[in-house]
Amino acid sequence: MRYLLIPIKDLTNAKQRLSPVLGPLERMALATLMLRRTLDNVTGVELADRIAVVTCYPPAMSLASGQGMEVIVE
Repeated sequence: MRYLLIPIKDLTNAKQRLSPVLGPLERMALATLMLRRTLDNVTGVELADRIAVVTCYPPAMSLASGQGMEVIVE
């Protein structure tokens, strides 16, 4: 069986290197958009038998579950 594992950290402090040009809420919004796009793009992967998100971040758990992905609590 082939798993596609997607590790996701807490996005609250994501994209710190962009802090000179983006505020905390903008960085979090960007990281959330990137996460949503990633999850959308992997839903059609045919080479994986199962897709799972590995995280302790509740919003990521919710997004993954909503797309029918497994959630592995870190």
